[in-house]
Amino acid sequence: MTKIEQEDGPEKDFKYAYNHVHCAPMLCYLANQLNIKTEKAEKDIADQHLQMMSEAKKFRDNYLPYADVEVAMSRLIKN
Repeated sequence: MTKIEQEDGPEKDFKYAYNHVHCAPMLCYLANQLNIKTEKAEKDIADQHLQMMSEAKKFRDNYLPYADVEVAMSRLIKN
């Protein structure tokens, strides 16, 4: 697991960072870089006209669970 160490705080892992992204387009970018398709999610979320943080939460909860990100990252690291 990748750790993020802050100068004056505890270590945080990538899951912590993933869960604190409040921007659905950034999550889409992450997914696309990991070769996870997001077209359906992007359309579904855009059609709902949600607030930015609500979009990100909906994207994480319904379209890009962390388990999928972790599997894709592991694959990427192994290659």
